[in-house]
Amino acid sequence: MFAFIFIETYSFLMKKFAILFLMVISACSLYAHHEYYAASATYGHSSVCDATTLGFGTTYQLLASLDQDLALGIGTKADIDLLIMKNKIATNLGLLFGPALEIYLSPYSALNLSAGLSFYEESLLAKKYTYVGIGAGFDISYNYYSNGNRDLGLCVGITGFNSFVNYANTNFGKSVDWSVYFGLSTNVPFGRKEHIDYFYY
Repeated sequence: MFAFIFIETYSFLMKKFAILFLMVISACSLYAHHEYYAASATYGHSSVCDATTLGFGTTYQLLASLDQDLALGIGTKADIDLLIMKNKIATNLGLLFGPALEIYLSPYSALNLSAGLSFYEESLLAKKYTYVGIGAGFDISYNYYSNGNRDLGLCVGITGFNSFVNYANTNFGKSVDWSVYFGLSTNVPFGRKEHIDYFYY
């Protein structure tokens, strides 16, 4: 009974989260100056089943420049991983949404940071357990670009998901999932449609 109530509540919260995300994106787009994208390979650890994680992550930030060295906006980070365990295969999904900050260190480099509400889900493929958590998360990345326009660069960073409210059919209590990552990033003017083809192809 408890599991059913929690799952229904979680589903309701995810719908509210999606609506809130779209509303905030729409409001921020009125002031946005540029967008930040990153795609990366991740390596980390989950405390839920005490396992190493390997996977893929994406980052998106919608930013408004405050001055030549600073931009503020909203950001989201998503990680999808496999958990490495003996004779078992599990997957996890981490989502983060909240305020974002970009600090220009030079014409070729920048720090991108975001923190806020996080959702974390982990499940064993054999359906022996499922863990769902809600809490706070953060993402920090350093980016070095090939030119002053920041069209394409390399990023290294760290992400953390800390769940305070959760459900698991074999484990209760807070959890921490963290990962380091390495990948590609781009920083483009808001509304320029051709950047999608440039970044992914």
